Amino acid sequence: MFRKLRYILKKKKYQSHFGEDNIIIDNIILNPVHLLPEGEWLENQQIDFWMDDHSDFYLLSLCNSKKCSVILGDDSLNQYRYIIMHMPVDDTSRTLEKVIHELKKIPYYQKFLPNQQICFYPSSGKE
Repeated sequence: MFRKLRYILKKKKYQSHFGEDNIIIDNIILNPVHLLPEGEWLENQQIDFWMDDHSDFYLLSLCNSKKCSVILGDDSLNQYRYIIMHMPVDDTSRTLEKVIHELKKIPYYQKFLPNQQICFYPSSGKE
């Protein structure tokens, strides 16, 4: 009950970050903070997204890297959680689907240690 009320209050605060350019994958709403790069991403190029999974709001940073890891943290000043995901980016749409698939395998929505890093092996997204 308290968690749902907190989400409703935060939704008012973060509603302005979402709009017509939302990307919806498996009922999770992503909204790019920057223009998405067309074509190939540079090594270590990073793009940020606001993410709404209907229980909380997150700043998701996707970094094109061969190092496959997720860093979870809290920005207590601005009252949001962040997720920094390092993984190879080939096609932006396909990679975002893989990101959501990988995030669903870890408990990113639970209480976690500050700057907790989790390594993973990217899957095909079909299991």
